[in-house]
Amino acid sequence: MSTPTSALETRAFLPLVEHLLSRGVQVRFRVFGWSMHPAIRSGDLISVAAIEPSDAARGDILLYRAGLRVVAHRVVAVGHDPANPTFVLRGDATSSDDAPITREHVLGRVVAVKRQERWQRLDTVWARFVRPFSARVRRRLFDHRRPFDHRTGFRGLTIEQRQDGSTSTWFPQSQ
Repeated sequence: MSTPTSALETRAFLPLVEHLLSRGVQVRFRVFGWSMHPAIRSGDLISVAAIEPSDAARGDILLYRAGLRVVAHRVVAVGHDPANPTFVLRGDATSSDDAPITREHVLGRVVAVKRQERWQRLDTVWARFVRPFSARVRRRLFDHRRPFDHRTGFRGLTIEQRQDGSTSTWFPQSQ
């Protein structure tokens, strides 16, 4: 029985991407998965450029090695040790962080995405902060774990976290 082409391509993909990015060559490939929606959608073409890990900042989308796979997620926190920075990443459509990674796992920075025959840059302030913020707001508004007020039909927004760990929930008033 022959191995499916996709499995062969996956086995060769990581070493090829690592080799090209280590030589400073920008790589482009099609991605599959929804963890970075809406910034990157399944089937989009992304462009990845080499990056010195110490230059990565909060809001960047990094391509990193996770076992035998590559993952592109947004940096949500950077460790304070400049000699050996650690990064905490998260997909825009997910609610939990990935396990922290070190500089050895970082392959490059996603700088653009091609959707519907048009390239959109992802290394601008708008793409790094405003779009992810709006995605988080949408996720909070429509998150099914949020309290639901059956009188008004709205999900509540948590607006205050108290020191004792309790929260207060605000419900919009119906018109």
